[in-house]
Amino acid sequence: MCKHHGQHFCCMYLVMSMTVSMTCLAQDLDCPPSQPELVITANPTSRILNQEEQQLPSEIQALLIAYSDSIKSASKHTETQGSLVFKNNTKHAWERPKQKYDLFTWSKLSKVEQAQIWKQQGFKDFDHALNHARLAEQFLQLYPHTSQLPKDLPVNFEPGRLRDEVFFKKLYGRSKAEVAQQLTTVYWGKQKLKVTRLHKIDQRLQAIYTDLKNCLPKKFKRYYEPSAGAFTWRKIKGTQRLSVHSFGAAIDIGVKYSNYWKWTMKVYGRNAQGLIPYKNSFPVEIVETFKRYGFIWGGWWYHHDTMHFEYRPELIIDKQ
Repeated sequence: MCKHHGQHFCCMYLVMSMTVSMTCLAQDLDCPPSQPELVITANPTSRILNQEEQQLPSEIQALLIAYSDSIKSASKHTETQGSLVFKNNTKHAWERPKQKYDLFTWSKLSKVEQAQIWKQQGFKDFDHALNHARLAEQFLQLYPHTSQLPKDLPVNFEPGRLRDEVFFKKLYGRSKAEVAQQLTTVYWGKQKLKVTRLHKIDQRLQAIYTDLKNCLPKKFKRYYEPSAGAFTWRKIKGTQRLSVHSFGAAIDIGVKYSNYWKWTMKVYGRNAQGLIPYKNSFPVEIVETFKRYGFIWGGWWYHHDTMHFEYRPELIIDKQ
């Protein structure tokens, strides 16, 4: 048993000599998962790391574990750089971020210090990093593991929103046609949603719906049903970046009760400090149900998108 932010968590995930601590969400929700073998804390044999892989940085180990059915191996050329090899023998370079920041440490940074971080990573500013992120930027900010939802978020704290698009194309497909080859149907209440079967995402989403229905009181149904959609090959509005929906690995729910940063700006404008005010109406039980199956929540972003959940288990596994 370990403690994190005053909460008790079940911490177990043994892979050879490496132990990765993750939240035992089934206990937090006080409801057994309908598919315990799909809970990301429950299947430590999904990837056995060899001795060389055990010497890799924690975030690269997390990728190997999270996407074991797609990534064949990884190696390092220096202490901070190396390569991933996919099962189709495609390679992808990785580089460690120069430092990692959790919510607390990021909140203490000044504008000048934030600007220096992006420059150290090789970018002009935050927007440049957002549009050209690599694996290093995906792991620059640590996804929060507390089950207490935020009341406010510091400027440009975006764990998971910074994505290496080339990496995702190698995971799921480089085009709509390639992604479509792995699509299947899940039932979200009376709706039929198209999602990818890769990494058992279809099974995980089906389990999430079952858990939401069986574990939570009926009053929660309005937050998760109906869904606003899953797979759709599209760019994020106003950008050249593909949405994770393009890969069939994301779902939107509860639009009527959701908060999106652009909508927030239209209604409230900026606050007294010139920042986007944080808004959220989603209950923690919804967020935690998704998280135990490997989905992160857009409500943990400064540019918040509380209806949005995407499959990113590597960010939940990696806590260093």
